[in-house]
Amino acid sequence: MDLTLEVIEIFRETHDVKTIRFKLDKPLNFKAGQFLMFYMDIPDKDGKIENVKRPFSIASSPEHKDWIDINFRVYSFGRFTTPLFNLKIGDKVKANGPYGIFTYEEGEAKNIVFLAAGTGIAPLRGMIKFIKEKNLGVNMTLFSCCKTTEDMIFHEEFLKLAENKKFVYIPTITRINECKKEWKGEKGRINIEMIKKHIKDLKDHLFYICGPNEMVKDSRDFLISEGINPKKIKIEMFH
Repeated sequence: MDLTLEVIEIFRETHDVKTIRFKLDKPLNFKAGQFLMFYMDIPDKDGKIENVKRPFSIASSPEHKDWIDINFRVYSFGRFTTPLFNLKIGDKVKANGPYGIFTYEEGEAKNIVFLAAGTGIAPLRGMIKFIKEKNLGVNMTLFSCCKTTEDMIFHEEFLKLAENKKFVYIPTITRINECKKEWKGEKGRINIEMIKKHIKDLKDHLFYICGPNEMVKDSRDFLISEGINPKKIKIEMFH
């Protein structure tokens, strides 16, 4: 489906991460975790305008048909993320979709563990919001890995959700020495020891993993080494 998206809200998550909320020109039916392909006219190094496309996961719940959130990090070398980062209220972009098989299907699991690194949190946030808004009664545990306390994405939102016993939020920080705030939570990358400390019966859970390639591959490998059925591990790699 071809779409025209209009910026209606912008949320500054960190110094280099934003969430942009777009109003859709027509209702969009999608599954939690899917993505849209975005298109923008961007000049190349010689000033010639090119129509460039990039995929972005939908970070909001499918319960909302008329608007979506996307969450992303701007890169100094990125042709697409810089103009995207500079969008203002009222600006419009083109997109089509939805696409993707990294999805949550209603009723497929009673216990879910989400593993995220950086902006890999985006599609997982869409799934979490959907499960909460539908009041599906799923037990969810989120492990979210960020570099410092200043790089934490949706941190306050997840702390609020964690007031409900059905949602457990476990953030972990990898660069403690660079943090401006004191940190007393988990430290280091997500690993099997950290997960086993918080999850009693691993085999009774469905796992969703999203983040950089190495993180996703390592996480899948250590779960399989613990006897988790590969069919119960869903992955999405953010390059």
